[in-house]
Amino acid sequence: MSTLFFKKKSDDFPEQSDNFPERLKKLAILAKKADKWYKVFGAGTHKYKFNPVVSLAEVREFEDRNKITLPDDFVTFLTEIGNGGAGVDYGVYKLERIQQEIDNLLLNSGKTILDYDNYREKWAELCKEYDNTDDDKILDRIYSILTDGLLPIGTAGCTVDYVIVCKGSNYGKIAYIDYNFFEDSPPEIIANSFSEWIENYFTKIINGK
Repeated sequence: MSTLFFKKKSDDFPEQSDNFPERLKKLAILAKKADKWYKVFGAGTHKYKFNPVVSLAEVREFEDRNKITLPDDFVTFLTEIGNGGAGVDYGVYKLERIQQEIDNLLLNSGKTILDYDNYREKWAELCKEYDNTDDDKILDRIYSILTDGLLPIGTAGCTVDYVIVCKGSNYGKIAYIDYNFFEDSPPEIIANSFSEWIENYFTKIINGK
C-alpha cells in the first residue's frame, strides 16, 4: 500500500459517540481525502462512494428467501449507509451480488466449518476428500459443509472472498475464505463485527497505513 499524505484534523475525525452510519460516512470522506489518487488496492473500483440504500423490507425478504438472519450492523449498513460500495479492497457487494454468490449454497445446518472442534483439521480432511472425488453429489455435500453460513460480502480478488458469519458461535464476525480449498488455508476470523472491519479499513487509510 502506498504512503498517503493526508493528515487528519482532530475536529474532523468522527467521535465514538457518533452512531455507526454517521461515523462511517465521515470516515469514508476522510479516507477519500487521504487517498485522492486511489492508490490503495481496489479503491479505484468504489472510489469511497456508497451505493443507494435498500429498504428494510428488501433486506427481510432476502433473509426469508435464504433462511438466514443478517447481523444488525450489516442491516444498518445496507439500509442507512449503502447497498454495497466503499469498503475493504474492491468494496462491499450489493445485496443483489450477494444473492448471486449464494444461489448454490445449502444453508441447512446450525453451524459453520469454524464451529467444528479442531476446525483446521476438519477443513483439511474435507478439502482432501473434495480433491479426490469426481462424484457431483459428494462434491456438493463437501462444498456445502465448507461454505455453510459464510455469506460472501466482498472479495480480495481471484478466489479469496470476505464473508460474514451468519450462524453458529462466530455469528456476526468477518472471515476470509479461499475457494481453492487448499488443505492448509482454512477460513480465518479477521474482525469481530462488520462495523469493526469496515471502520478499521477507513481508519488505516486515514492514518497513512
